[in-house]
Order: sequence, then C-alpha cells, then structure tokens
Amino acid sequence: MEWATFTRKYGEIREMGAGKRDREHPHLKPISTSEILFYRGLLAKTFFDTDKGLQEFVYIPDDLLEIINEIGITNNLIAPKNEPFGRTATPVEKSHEIHANDIILDDATTYLAALRINKDFVGARYIMPLLETTNLVKKIFPKQMQLNNSSKHHAPKH
Repeated sequence: MEWATFTRKYGEIREMGAGKRDREHPHLKPISTSEILFYRGLLAKTFFDTDKGLQEFVYIPDDLLEIINEIGITNNLIAPKNEPFGRTATPVEKSHEIHANDIILDDATTYLAALRINKDFVGARYIMPLLETTNLVKKIFPKQMQLNNSSKHHAPKH
C-alpha cells in the first residue's frame, strides 16, 4: 500500500533519529496505529520504483507474511456480527469482578520481538511457560524453543 494512503488512514509515524528515539521512547507512547504496528515490527516501509518514479510503500515483512499465510488467517475466523464471542457470565462469575489488564500482551510482544532479532529478554523466564503452550510460538521459533527447553534441563556446572 502506498505510504501516503496508509498514513491518511492510520496516522503518521513521527520522524526522528536514533538519539531522539532513545530520549523520547516513541514505542512506549505511540501516537497512531501506524506507530504501534511499526514499533512492534509488524510493518515496514520501503521505496519501490513505479511509473511515477520512486514511491514509498508500507508492507508486512516477509517473515511475518509467511507466518500469517502458514497459519491460514482468513475471514472465516471472524465471528458474524450477530453472534457474540463467548457466553454470558453467570451470577457467581459476576460477583467476583476481576479487572483486566494487558501487561501480558506487552510482555509477549516484547519477547516475540526479541526472539525475532535473536536477543535475550530479561522477562523470558516469566513469559516463556505461557508462550510454550501455544503451537504458534513453536512454529515461529522452533530453534529458540529447542534452545530454551534444553537450557532448562541442564544442571549448572560448578
């Protein structure tokens, strides 16, 4: 998709160099949907040669596109508008209100991004057991999963 069209629909990504990015941490306070997707590594920008000359485009990185195609994300997974997801809570369930938060999503996103660029993640020991239960993570990062599993079972050397 052309970058201009994408930013009109989903917002701009603030232009900044490495120093300003380190000071302001735009990934922690994104101003648009575009910034959320960009700083989480879910989209990228590039220039393609078109009939009009070089044009900037936004695209899904090849490695993620391959995963999306492999998983088979389709419109069939979206529930029809007249059918709600899940079921109605029982009176007992309603009596114990638990406020939701999305901290686990932030940690999982950070961990998956770290795996993608082969970096160690400090919180891995907390999030890894949850991520290991999903087949998606095992498909995406089979080598890292094997390394993590094998490192758990080895006794430390003295």
